[in-house]
Amino acid sequence: MSAISNSLTNQSIPAFDDFLASLGPSAPPETFLERANVMLARDIPIIPLLPKSKDPCTRHAAYDATSDPDVIDKWAIQYDPTSNCAAVASFDAFWMVDDDRGTLAAKYKADTGQDLPSTFSVKTSRGFHYYFDSSEEFMGKLRLR
Repeated sequence: MSAISNSLTNQSIPAFDDFLASLGPSAPPETFLERANVMLARDIPIIPLLPKSKDPCTRHAAYDATSDPDVIDKWAIQYDPTSNCAAVASFDAFWMVDDDRGTLAAKYKADTGQDLPSTFSVKTSRGFHYYFDSSEEFMGKLRLR
């Protein structure tokens, strides 16, 4: 299959069938700061979560979301290093799709005849999280499909 462009990083990534194989044996990030840096590199706002939980560490939860490296560094010191990291959607920045079954790309292809738009994706224990840039340029490309 041919490679497609990743709209968030401008890197070429394999088409979906080859995408799973491309994940390979690379070790996932284990600390809050490692997880945060993956999102920070893409300017995706995050909040820290309690370890092995979806409960926020911060008082105002999603309202505290940031991509400010200074705040994230403070959180890395303030909270348990094994804290999780949650991306926070924003209408003017990013939105996410949680594919717990891991079948979204195949279902989208079957229903539309098109590949799921290429984007930054994270393999989870049950499926994938897809992160989409909601800039006018990217959203315009989706509307043209």
